[in-house]
Amino acid sequence: MNILSIKLLMVTVTAVGIGIGTFLMPLESSVIYIADKKLTISEMIEKYVVEYNADLLLAKNIAWCESGLKSDAVNPVSSAKGIYQFIDSTWNQYCEGNPLNAEDNIKCGIKLQSQKQYGHWAESVNCWKLIKSRIY
Repeated sequence: MNILSIKLLMVTVTAVGIGIGTFLMPLESSVIYIADKKLTISEMIEKYVVEYNADLLLAKNIAWCESGLKSDAVNPVSSAKGIYQFIDSTWNQYCEGNPLNAEDNIKCGIKLQSQKQYGHWAESVNCWKLIKSRIY
């Protein structure tokens, strides 16, 4: 399984009382992913930020402001849904998969952010542009 598009070093660690864990460590980054572990929303954002060379703080802030990091978030007055609250027309034009699938939604959101396409989140700009540090 190719998690990242950068070179990875596989490390197996054994610790008394903890067990054995296998980690994939990016050679050019300080982010560590645990193999065969279901990633959290935050970890998925970190994964795709590395893949698309995007801004981590901005990616997390936009997700927080749009959905509170909830993959099942649905706007009651529009077709916006998922972590990055894509409306149907935007999803159909730029994205693949299911907008309520967290990984599909995050992958598309960060891909667009890496292309500096922030207009998709214009409604929440006053939230995510003002956050200067991690709030979640």
